[in-house]
Amino acid sequence: MDLILGAYADRHLARLDDARLAQFEALVAVPDRDLYGWISGAQPVPEEHDNDIMAALKARPFFPAGPGRGDE
Repeated sequence: MDLILGAYADRHLARLDDARLAQFEALVAVPDRDLYGWISGAQPVPEEHDNDIMAALKARPFFPAGPGRGDE
């Protein structure tokens, strides 16, 4: 989760307003297993974390397409 959240932070953190920064900080505090389940779609996102930041995380492809990744 550090790679996913870190990549998001590197790209967006400087532009987040206070509300979205609070959303991001709340997600950082979530246990990795839960957060990964939500982002991957394996588990439903709890209402308190169903926000703009979570939507952006769920929409990003985290692994590039290419040979050997089942997407040929």
